[in-house]
Amino acid sequence: MSGHSLDHHVGAIRRFNRSYTRRIGVLRDDFLKSPYSLAEARVLYELAHRQKPTAGKIAAELGLDRLDRAVLDALIRLFGGGPVGLSTLAVAVAEEAETVEVVAEPFLVRHGLLVRTPRGRVATRAGWEHLGLVPPPSADTPTLFD
Repeated sequence: MSGHSLDHHVGAIRRFNRSYTRRIGVLRDDFLKSPYSLAEARVLYELAHRQKPTAGKIAAELGLDRLDRAVLDALIRLFGGGPVGLSTLAVAVAEEAETVEVVAEPFLVRHGLLVRTPRGRVATRAGWEHLGLVPPPSADTPTLFD
């Protein structure tokens, strides 16, 4: 697609989005004059509508996409929380091992839902709790040497 053609298509999409959001009232002036960004407003909403919210739980729940959830769910429900090897986990979620390792794992590790050990991937206590499950005593976060 040429640069001119791409610019034309992008412009058409932007015009449609603006007219549609105006028509349904999503971007009313009173919304735009809020002292909070959309992200801040979402966090405030989550804090107001949850029992015992924590920043970690909110961040993890709002940030998990389909693959993140699939990996965490398979690790816990199919493999009892691990340890499980990367290739086995990838087959369980029907993805390439590299995709799981490069796309899903970094996010899950950063949010404390999964750890990598020499024996394989292991779900943390937070990972179990994120899925609304009671973690076993063994779900305490393993160390690098476990």
